[in-house]
This record gives sequence, structure tokens and C-alpha cells, in this order.
Amino acid sequence: MNRIETYYPVLLGRIFFFLFGLTFVSTAGAQGVDTVDARAAQRVLDVKLGNVLATTVIVRNPSAVGKTYSVRVVLPEGWKPVLRDTRFELAPGQTDTRLLSFSLPPATSAGTYRVRYIIADQIAPARETEVVIDVRVLPVLQLELRLLEAPRFVVAGQHYAVQFALTNRGNVGGSVNLRARNFDDFLVRIDSFRVYLDPKQTRTITAIIITGTNIPGKIANTLEVTAQLAADSTVRARTASVVDVIPQVAVVDDRYLELPLRVTGRTAGEDDRLGGQVEVTGSGSFMEDRSDRFELMVRTPDIQSQSSIGLRDEYRFRYTAGLGELQAGDWNYSLTPLTELSRYAFGGKGTVRYKGVTAGGYFNESRFLTINQRQFAGFMSYELQQGYEVGLNYLRKNEQIESDITSIRGVMRPIPAATVDLEYGASSSGKGRDDAFAVQAYGKDRLMTYDARFVHAGAAYTGYYRDVDYKSLALNVFPFQDVRFEAYYRDEVRNLNRDTSLFYAPREQFIQLGGGYSSLVALYFRSTLQEDRLPVAQYRRREEMAQIRLGYALDNISLYSNIDLGSTHDRLANRAFPFQRYALYSTFALASTQNYSTSLEYSTERDLFTGDPQDRIAASVNASLFLTPKTNLQATVYWTRSLTSIRQDYTLLDVALQHVFPFRHQLAVRARQNYSVPSANGRELAYMLQYSVPVGIPIKRLTSTGQLRGKVLDAQGRGLGNVLINVGASAALTDSDGEFFFPSLSPGEHFLVLDKPTIGMDRVATVLTPLAVTITGGKETELDIHLVRSSVISGVATLLALDEKDTSMTAMIEVGPKPGLIIELSNGTEIQRRVSDSRGRFAFSDVRPGRWNVQVVGGT
Repeated sequence: MNRIETYYPVLLGRIFFFLFGLTFVSTAGAQGVDTVDARAAQRVLDVKLGNVLATTVIVRNPSAVGKTYSVRVVLPEGWKPVLRDTRFELAPGQTDTRLLSFSLPPATSAGTYRVRYIIADQIAPARETEVVIDVRVLPVLQLELRLLEAPRFVVAGQHYAVQFALTNRGNVGGSVNLRARNFDDFLVRIDSFRVYLDPKQTRTITAIIITGTNIPGKIANTLEVTAQLAADSTVRARTASVVDVIPQVAVVDDRYLELPLRVTGRTAGEDDRLGGQVEVTGSGSFMEDRSDRFELMVRTPDIQSQSSIGLRDEYRFRYTAGLGELQAGDWNYSLTPLTELSRYAFGGKGTVRYKGVTAGGYFNESRFLTINQRQFAGFMSYELQQGYEVGLNYLRKNEQIESDITSIRGVMRPIPAATVDLEYGASSSGKGRDDAFAVQAYGKDRLMTYDARFVHAGAAYTGYYRDVDYKSLALNVFPFQDVRFEAYYRDEVRNLNRDTSLFYAPREQFIQLGGGYSSLVALYFRSTLQEDRLPVAQYRRREEMAQIRLGYALDNISLYSNIDLGSTHDRLANRAFPFQRYALYSTFALASTQNYSTSLEYSTERDLFTGDPQDRIAASVNASLFLTPKTNLQATVYWTRSLTSIRQDYTLLDVALQHVFPFRHQLAVRARQNYSVPSANGRELAYMLQYSVPVGIPIKRLTSTGQLRGKVLDAQGRGLGNVLINVGASAALTDSDGEFFFPSLSPGEHFLVLDKPTIGMDRVATVLTPLAVTITGGKETELDIHLVRSSVISGVATLLALDEKDTSMTAMIEVGPKPGLIIELSNGTEIQRRVSDSRGRFAFSDVRPGRWNVQVVGGT
């Protein structure tokens, strides 16, 4: 009985531990505890795009017996292991460090990828332990732009193509904006202004450059192409091409200093009215060294009364030289903010500058006013030192009353990011004496721009600002890339003495706060207060508005929209009305020669005085198309409808066509159709036709330069066309008759060089080139160059020695080719030399016909 009592508990205990052990082993095997303990040295790898990555896995055998383990690495698609860790052994309790290395494909996109390092017991393969490592490939933004192909030279007036290779070297796909800039202002057409590139993708970009015909000489035409990532404007790539543009012989002739003018005949009309007009414009220099400049414009008579697209008559001239400037005619005349800031009038002005002193004056008389108004002004300023200037100004005005204004002004730049402008003025007139003062501080740096102004002008002050208190502040802050905050404040008060005879004492206050991110989104709040400050106010209203701007740019298309929500309050009538405005704009290019823009606007509000609804819808389409490289068509269609108590429609169609002929004449045609309902006139058609001709008026023959004219002829005396000739930094191409012309060469000796590929590889000039040519200032030198078929002289230098078997010592035997000998070819005036190669060979190419001597002049 005791044995039985003792046996069963022991048996039950063994059964319990056996079942528990099975469960434990099964669970442990599933969790990998009994298989192997493993952990990664780095659970997360942050890497930029690279070829090979490596990390370590620490493993330990927790069992009491030695084991052999197999390893399997599961990598993302396209990734490859560098070292294959397939099998290893661990003693009981032993710990080891295993190296895990793998390579990433070059086109791996940014993101998080999972690498699985799986360890299995060789005896029980189903029992696995898995180590997971997250590899975070960080974004790399990089563009590369390389020049693929460009011609060596091109004739002026022709177009040429340049190809570039744009590559996304980063690991993030995105849109790339492309911009082409030609340093000589030639027309550039690029096949794509916006492209999308996947990581490591390359795309060929082609730019077509249409050169001008009127160039003074050979120019190295530079085309710069810039690629900018749309998502990050700081990621850019830039490259350039340089192509020599050679002037045409028939176009360029700089023997005379000319006055370059353009004469335009224009006729414009509308309905039964018609008028004609002649316009002469030009700009250039009277000095050979181009140290001066003149501008001229004469347009007469006034035909704006005959057509709404006719132009007013204008007359103006300006001449600038080293010490000063003289101008006369119709200009915008300006002095200072407190005297005269901008006035369009007919008059004259002179300015002299010498050693930091600037002095001058002007007089003018108003145009297009029934009562003529005159001004006389004088000014003088002195630059005390760099960034500090003080000036004295005087202005006499003869308007309704005569007045004299004097001001003193100082401008200081204490730091690069700040400019302070101070001015004090005093005036005297029939109204009495009064004064004014103005302060402005503005500047910019990397993080912000600002402009703060304050102006006070008394009630009797007669300057540009009068009877006003004006304050404004504009502030833009850029704390981060593409992030901006904006603030603007303006407060303007007039009729400072609240004179009731002036009917109003207006005050206007405007506040705007907002900010945005790039062109994607912006939010603004605006508040406008308009009130009459007289004791019995005529009006007092406030407008408050919130505006949302949205924008997005896709390939060759950009979309923008504005949403305005607000209300207008009439404080005197104690009434308020909401208003809403919606606008959608787009620009797109179907091709490099076609650009379009569209707009659609809708607004709804109520008349502040009557309360009547005022809804308005408007739409427009604009197009600019190059039908040919020299023909441009521009068209605009605009339509609007006002939905008030009386419906009003207005439609505008404006079309303009311009063509430039090869001889630089220009023809332009324009028509504008207006249609409004209701309208007494109904449809109104205005039209214009103009033809423009360039005219060069010779002033004097140039003495600082000379000319070189000649021909390139073949062996039969026929002219060879398209031969490139270089003389110093100048170049010319022969025409179909073989004639070339260099219009502007400095006096002295020059060297003429023929371009070998253009004359033919089998031709050579009968004279030695480079050819020395002497140029005399003010004179033309003539030169003809004859070409003949070239020859080649080649041979082998062989060493001969005495035959030792010949007792007479006169017989010679050939030892073999002799390298390293200096072989000379000469005709008495020209010498060419070559060194024989390892086989004794030598050759002279481009040898012109004649008698030549070949001899050994050096070597062993």
C-alpha cells in the first residue's frame, strides 16, 4: 500500500511535467527561445541612397547542446545580399555577431523598407527566429543637367538646336520646371517647360534658338538652361552651351557710325473715323567708343480721337554722356516726394554729375489739360560718403495759384539691410506758408523685407503731398523655405483742419494680414475703413473680408483660384450686406510656341445704398501663338454680365498679328470689337494697321576701325560658300559667291585663319596660313584667297650600314627602320618637321603644290 501511495504521485508528477514540457517546448520553439536568441544591433537604419549597407545581428544559443543554424535573408524586391551567411554553429550558451550586408538598387525610392533575418535550427527547421530591421531610405533631392550636343557655329538669322540631358539623381520622383535664358536675347523655344521624372530617370531636353540678323560681329551666344524641382526650389541644376553666331555678309556693314532709327507708318480707325500717324524711334550712340547714349521718339499727330486703339502724339529726346544728361519733350518729371514725385508733361531737364555732386533743373508744362500748368525746378545733392547723401531742392508751381517749395533731403544707408530717407519741405503761396516732412525706412535681408513711411503735409502746403497725414507699413517675413507671412497697414487722413468748404474730411484705413506656402495656399484677412471726419459725416463704412488663394502647377499647366468672403457695413444707415467673390485662373502651354491663359470670376453682393442685388460673372481667354518663328498672333476674348435690375452685357474681342520679314521690316494688324447691351452705339469696331522699317542714317565714317573684304576661290576661280574665316576674335562666313567681309577690325596686324572642316579636308590655301593682314583705320583692305587640292608626302627612314663581307667597303646593306629622326620639309619659305615613329615612318599632310625638299635635320 505504501509503495502504491508513493508510486502514483510520482507517476502523476512525471506525466504533468512531461505534458508541461511539451507545451513549453512547443511554445518556446514557436517563439524561438529554445532555437536561438537574436537581436539586431540597429533596429532602424536611416540611410541616404547608397550602394551597400551593412549592420550586425547578435545571436546566442540558449540551449544546453551545441547547434547548427541555417540563415535566410528576405530583402525587398531588387535588393541583393553582398555576403551570403547561410550556416553557422554555436556551442551551448555561445554568443556570436553575424554581419548582414546588402546592396540597394540605384533607383530605390525614399521610404521605409523591411529586411528579415530568419534563423532556423537545422534539426528542427520549422522552429525559426526572425529579426526584423527597418531600413528608412531618406529623401535625396538632386538634379543633373548635362549638355549633349550643340553646333560649333551658326549663321546669323538662322536657328539652331541644342540638346541637354536632364537626370533625376535623387530617389524621389517629381515635376521639374525648366527655364531657358539666352544672353543675347534671341528667341528660345524649349520643347518642355515642365517635366516629370522618376528616380534615376533621364530625359532629353531640346531647345531651339532663333538668332537675330542684326549683330555687329561674331558673338559667342550663350544659352543657359536651369532645372528646378517644383517641390523644392532650392534643388537646382544649371548648364550652358556656347555657339558662335557668325554675321551675314549682306547684313553687317559698320564702316559708318549710324543713327539707328525705326520709322513706322500707322493708320487707325473706328466706325466712320480714320486717322494716320507717323512714328520715328531710335536709340544709339554718337561716339565710336559707345560712351554716350541717345533716345528719340517722335509720334504725330494725335489719332486717339479717331480710334480707341489709336495713340496720342508724343515727342521726346534724351542724351546721356559721361558727366550728365539732357532730356526734352514728353516725360514723367520727378524731383522728391515732398516736391514732385511724378508728373507727365512736356518740357526739358538737365543733370550734371561730378565727384559726388549732382545738380540740375527742369521746366515743364502739362499736357492734355484745359488749363496749362507749369513747373520750374532746381536741385543739387552731395554724397558725403558711401551711403550718405544730402540734397537741396526748389520747385515753383504755377497751377491755380503760384507757389514756391523748398526742401532738404537726406538719404542714409547705415547698414546694408536698411535705407533711411528723410525730407523736410516748406512752401509759400497765396494760401500762406506751411511745411511738410516725410520719413521712409526700407530694406531687405534673407528673412524679411520691409517698407515703412510717414508723411505729414500741412493744409496750406502745395507739394506733391498736401493737406494729408499718411502712414504705411509693409512687412514680409520668410521664416522657412517657401513659407511667408505678410502684413500691410495704411492710414490716410485728408482735410486736416476739417474745413467744411471742402465738403469732406476723408479718412481711409486699410489693414491686411496673412501668409502662405509657396503658390499652393495663402490666407489673408483685410479690413477697410472709409469715413468722413466732418462733424456732420457724409459716409462711414467698413469692409471686412477673408481671402483664400489656392494654386497648383502640373506639367505645362498652372491653376489658381481666389475665394473672397466678407461683408460691407454702412455705419450711418446701420445696415450690412455680405458679399462673395470666386475666381479661377489658369495658364497652360500646348507647345513651346503656344501659351494660353483663362479666367472665370463670379461675385454676388448688394448695393450699399439701395440694397438691390448686384451679381456679376466674367470670363476671359488669352492666347499667344507663334505661327512661324517670325509670325506672332495674340488674341483676347473678354465677356462680362452684370445681373442687376437692368441686365448689362459687355464683350471684347482683340486680335493682333505681327510678322517680321527677313529684311527686318515689320507688319502689324490689330482689330478690337466692343459689344455692349444695352448701348446706343451697339457694336464698336476699332482697327489699326502699321508697317515699320529700320533706317540707319550715317553720321560719319569710323576711324577707330578698318574693314577687310575678300573672296575665297577654288582652283577654277569659282567662289566657295559657307567657308568660316577667323580674324582674331571676329569671324565671317562666305556667301554663295565666296565673298567675306569684316566690318569692324581694330587697326594693326591681324592673322587670318581658315576653318579646315569648312574648306574641305582635301583643300589648302596657296598662301601660308595663318596669314598676316594689316588693317588701317577708316580704310578697307581687299584680299582674295585661292584654294587648291592638297598633297601628302610620306616615307620611311631606313638605316643603312656598310657590308662587312664586302672588302671594298663600298657596299651598303639595310639594317632596318630608324625611329626618332627629325625630318624636315621645306620650300624655302615654309618649314614643317616631323619625328619618325618606331617603324621609321613619317608623313606631311596639307602640302600645297610646288617644289619641296625633304632632309634629316636631327636625331642620332
